[in-house]
Amino acid sequence: MEEKLLVEDHIRRNKRNTLIICILMLLLLFTVIFSIGFALGFPPVVATAIGLPLSLLYIALTYSFSVQSVLAAAKARPANPNKREEKLLIYKVEEMAIAAGLPMPKVYVQESSDINAFATGKKPEEAVICATTGALHKLNTEELEGVIAHEMSHIQNRDILLATVTVGVVGAIALIAEIVLRSLFWGGGGRGRRGDGNAILFIAAIIFIVLAPIFARLTYLAISRRREYLADANGAY
Repeated sequence: MEEKLLVEDHIRRNKRNTLIICILMLLLLFTVIFSIGFALGFPPVVATAIGLPLSLLYIALTYSFSVQSVLAAAKARPANPNKREEKLLIYKVEEMAIAAGLPMPKVYVQESSDINAFATGKKPEEAVICATTGALHKLNTEELEGVIAHEMSHIQNRDILLATVTVGVVGAIALIAEIVLRSLFWGGGGRGRRGDGNAILFIAAIIFIVLAPIFARLTYLAISRRREYLADANGAY
C-alpha cells in the first residue's frame, strides 16, 4: 500500500512539474527573443512585440496539428477490428482505459516489423495509442498489456503535453535562430553596435541564440528518461 501511494505521489508531482517545465520553456523562448532584439539592434520591446506573438502562433499551430503530424510521419492507420490481432489491441486499450479511469483513446497501427508503440494527443480526451504490427504479431497477451499500460501511463501523467510544448518551443527557437543568423550574416551584424562592451554582449547574445534550442532539447531528454521510469512503475499497477 505504501509503495502504491509513493507512485501516486510521483504522478501528482509529475503533473505539477509538467506545468512548471512548460512555463520555463516559454520563458526560455522569451529570453531568446529578447536576445535577438539586442543582436539585431532593435529595442527589446519592439523585438518582443513582434517575435513573441509569432512564436506563440508557431507553438499553437504545432500544438493543434501535433497528432496529425505524428500519425502522418509514422504512416499509421486506424486499427481494423476485423483483424484478430488488431481487434485484440482495441479490446486491451479499452480495458486499460477503464482501469486507469481515462477516456478511450483512438487506436492506430503502424506497419513495421519492429516491436514498438507510442502515445500521442494533446489531452486524454484526444489521445491516440499506436502499436506496430511487429508488436501485435510477436508479443503475447500479457506482454501487449504491459506495453499498452506503459503508453496509457504517459497519457495519464500528461507526458504528451510536455513533449508537444517542448517540440513547439525548440522548433520556434531553432527557426528564429536560423533567420537571425542568416540576417546577421547577410546584413553585417546588428545596427548601431559600438564599443567593446556592446560587442561582448552581442557575441554573448549570438551564442545564447545558438545554444538555446540545444539546451531545451537536452532538458527534455533528461526529464523524459525519468518519466519513462515512472510510466513503467505506474503501468505495473
